[in-house]
Amino acid sequence: MGDGIVRMYQAHDVMNLSAWSIVEEFEASKAGVHSLSWCPSRFEAPMLVVGCQDAVVKVWEYSNDKRCWFISATLDGHANGPIHDVCWAPSLGR
Repeated sequence: MGDGIVRMYQAHDVMNLSAWSIVEEFEASKAGVHSLSWCPSRFEAPMLVVGCQDAVVKVWEYSNDKRCWFISATLDGHANGPIHDVCWAPSLGR
């Protein structure tokens, strides 16, 4: 389940993947995070979707102006417990 913190790492040298540093970190859910998926679009702002222990899905978007992640949508009402998997739908040429 984890601690509910989303951490993004960056490799210092892509030829030597033994050294990584945290470049972003934020609390996605106090209840814990089970799944995460990056939005694959090259034309939208960076976004990710997070599935949480408390049956909530949160869509996070990166603000270049504020240089931080914020919740752009919350999808709740899932009655079957924790969200174990999330994924972006393919755009299929849109």
